Amino acid sequence: MKILITEYFTSTFSPKSMHMDILVEGYSMAYTAAKLLKLANQEVSLTISRYLDVVEEEAIYIDPHNYYDFLSKCLVNYDGVIAVAPPAELIKVSEIAGGKLIGSPHDLTKLFSNKYTTYLALSKCGIRVPETILIKRGFKCSKSELSEVELPLVVKPAMLAGSECVYVAHSLDELCSYAYEAVKCDPFGEAVVQRYIRGVHGSISVVYSKFGVALFSLNLQLIGRVGSSLKYFGGVLPIRDERIVNEARTLLEKLFSKHPLLRGFIGLDVVWNDEGIYVVEVNPRLTTSILGVAELYPELGSVLVNSWTGARLEARSTFLGDVVNGYSYYLLSYIDESYLSSKVIELPQCSRKITVGVRETLHEALNVAKTTVNKVAELALG
Repeated sequence: MKILITEYFTSTFSPKSMHMDILVEGYSMAYTAAKLLKLANQEVSLTISRYLDVVEEEAIYIDPHNYYDFLSKCLVNYDGVIAVAPPAELIKVSEIAGGKLIGSPHDLTKLFSNKYTTYLALSKCGIRVPETILIKRGFKCSKSELSEVELPLVVKPAMLAGSECVYVAHSLDELCSYAYEAVKCDPFGEAVVQRYIRGVHGSISVVYSKFGVALFSLNLQLIGRVGSSLKYFGGVLPIRDERIVNEARTLLEKLFSKHPLLRGFIGLDVVWNDEGIYVVEVNPRLTTSILGVAELYPELGSVLVNSWTGARLEARSTFLGDVVNGYSYYLLSYIDESYLSSKVIELPQCSRKITVGVRETLHEALNVAKTTVNKVAELALG
């Protein structure tokens, strides 16, 4: 098959781009997906802005100012498309791609791109979620009305990717201030306020096919505190905790039973503690965890293709930790970590780098992660 991989930030980069920190994350996901699909014997193209100094065999260099027009015209030449983008842009690309999207259909992409509608959908599935309220542009923050809320609270835009404009409020003054900031950051002027769940920050990477869960991984997320904000610095996978793995599998099956058209690679941000797993949000697209999965399991490309074509996979609900050895890490930093004998993904225009590698034990992988992330942030592992 001919497959187009398109990542929003690397495709729309220009000399005036404002999202330099996110640029290398986007590129790394698209680059990794392209390599995986080539291993699965697919013909792959990758959209890259003509202003980006990247030489890739699979690249199609495009005018970043005509991104959506290019997609609309070129998709006739492809059998499928994998799209990575922030929520608002992903919704638009999924509408353009239609049935060629190697992922969930447009209506489900739209549903799970918004953090508040995600909260409502997960609640209806019987999945544990933190209590969440929606606030909109023009809201009045009254400390007297909020005097009984339980602090701390997480405040973040409803339709923004990554850890941009994500705050933890420890006082009512902070709550009001951060709420205004989060609403200002959101493209539609909406934000969510969520109960802060204490526990281990993690994620679940899953590939869904028409038969349900094809493959999933339980991952540790590296969340660092930088001032009042929470920032994402990568992850380590797979976490082989039998109790949490079994709960993750049940949770994924619950989600699919209510939304059986879910397809392709999806990432769920979670927190787990003695009560179980809380799902904080859903990303209906590739996430940076694909870098770690790919290091251990290069067959992921075939799984992605088969999940979309409807081919019956050899096994269902396969946990990554049962079919691979070792642990991978994928770390975002501004420091050259090539001395770790790891792979470093970088771009000339971006000071941020991503280090990817494998260690035999979880302890060794965590030591690498803590050493790297603690250079720039206070690491919060729970």
